[in-house]
Amino acid sequence: MVESEDPSFAADETEKQVRRRRIRFYEKNGFFDSQNVCRLFGVEYRILGKTSCMTQEEPRNMRCREELDSIYRTIIPKLVYHSQVKWM
Repeated sequence: MVESEDPSFAADETEKQVRRRRIRFYEKNGFFDSQNVCRLFGVEYRILGKTSCMTQEEPRNMRCREELDSIYRTIIPKLVYHSQVKWM
C-alpha cells in the first residue's frame, strides 16, 4: 500500500498537479486508488493498493483500509492514534 498526499487538499494548483502526477506514477506501476482517505498527523492521504496482492473477489477498498488501519494501530500509541488518525 501507498499513502500519497490527496490532491483534493493541495494548497494551490501547482501542488495539486504534483500530487496528481505522483498518483499517476503509482497507478502506472500497478497500484489502484482504494477510494480511502486518511488524515494522518494533519495531512490528508489517499490510500493506494497493489492489484497483484488481491484476488478479484475481495472488496479491495475495505481490505486496504482494514490492513493499513491495523498497521497504524500496531505502530502508533493508542492515545496518539485516536487524536491523529482520522478515516474520512
